[in-house]
Amino acid sequence: MIIFPEHLEQSFKQLAEHKHESVDTLLAQLIEDYLEDYQDILLAEQAIKRIEDGQDILIDWQEVKAGLYDVEN
Repeated sequence: MIIFPEHLEQSFKQLAEHKHESVDTLLAQLIEDYLEDYQDILLAEQAIKRIEDGQDILIDWQEVKAGLYDVEN
């Protein structure tokens, strides 16, 4: 069980009511969304580190786009 300060609990109940969701369902979805965002941040930080360490390179979007249009079928 999670205990919120009263003002947060009331705001959360109002949000759940507005979204026509149970408090438990809404809380589970918010936690899941937060954890997904956190995972995305970790992946981005790893990608930046690989670039900084020279393991990966950045390719300019214009170069990628030009390469796509230059492909002969």
